[in-house]
Amino acid sequence: MYDVNGFVENMDSNNKKVAIHVLKRFDDRIKDCNFIQLENLIVEAKPKSRRDITTICYVLSQYAKWLKDEDLYQMIKSINRKAIWTKSKKNVSKKFISYEEMENVIHDIGVYEDLNGLSYQTLIRCIYEGIYNDTLSVIENLRASSIHGNKVTLFDSEKEYDIEVSNELIDNMIELSKIDFWEKRNRWGVYQREIVGRHKDSVFKFETTANFDEKFTYGFYARIRNITKEYFEYTVTPLNIFISGIMHRIKVRLEAEDITLEEAFAYNSKNSHIKNIIREELDKCHYGIDVKRFRENVSDYLDNF
Repeated sequence: MYDVNGFVENMDSNNKKVAIHVLKRFDDRIKDCNFIQLENLIVEAKPKSRRDITTICYVLSQYAKWLKDEDLYQMIKSINRKAIWTKSKKNVSKKFISYEEMENVIHDIGVYEDLNGLSYQTLIRCIYEGIYNDTLSVIENLRASSIHGNKVTLFDSEKEYDIEVSNELIDNMIELSKIDFWEKRNRWGVYQREIVGRHKDSVFKFETTANFDEKFTYGFYARIRNITKEYFEYTVTPLNIFISGIMHRIKVRLEAEDITLEEAFAYNSKNSHIKNIIREELDKCHYGIDVKRFRENVSDYLDNF
C-alpha cells in the first residue's frame, strides 16, 4: 500500500496502533480497485464482527482522505457493512455457547471425567452463572461459608456482593469445598495429592500455597483449557462463557415477554424496557460494561445462543 508510513505518523498513539493493524491486512490493490474489488478486499481481511468492519472502513476512509483520493473515499463510505458481515460471517468461528451446549458439556464431564469431574463441572458452571471477574478473585475467594440459601457472597479486592445461582451449583460448591485432594493417574493407577485454598472451606484449591496468586491463575486457565479442548469443538474463553450465561438469562426474560434476541439487539434499538432488562442482568453479576458496548459485542453472534 502506498505511503502508509506518512499517514500513520500523523495519528495519535492509540489510533496509530489500530491503523497499523488494519492497513497491514491490505496491500496496493486498494489503490485502483473498483467497488466490488473493495468489498472483496474487506472480506479477505477476515473481519471478526461488524464492529471490526466499521473499524476497517473508518481507517481506510481516513487514509483515503489523507491521500486526497475522493473516489476511494466515497467508495469506502458507501460500503454496506451488514452485507460485508453476511459474507464474512461464514468464516468466523463460534465465540459463545448456548444453554443447550452448556448443559451437554456439564453432562459429558460427569460421564467421561472419572477424575476430578466435580471440580471441572463446578468451575464452568460458576462462570456461566455469573461468578467471574477480570482478576478471577471472586473465584479464588469463593468459600462454603459465604453461601446463604441460593445466594453466595462474592469478594474481590474492592467490594463484596451477593449473587443468586442455581441450587445445583450451590450443592456442588458445598460438596467441592469439603474435598482436599486432587486425583492423578500414573502407570500404577490413581493417586491423590493434597490441595489447599485461600481458606479451609475454599471451593477451589490447588497443590501448593507458594506463589498462590500465580498458581491459582495458571491453574484456573489450565482447567478451562482442559474442558474446552475436550468438550467443545471450538475455543471459548472464560469471559465468553460468562457472557454466554448473561445472554441466556436475558433471553429467558425476553422470551417471557415474546421478544426475540434479534428484536432486542437490533441496531440502534431505542426500546428502554429492553435496555433495562439487559442492564439489570449485567448489574446482577457486576459486569461493568455499557449496554451499548455489550450489544455491540454480542449482536453479531446471536445465533450462538
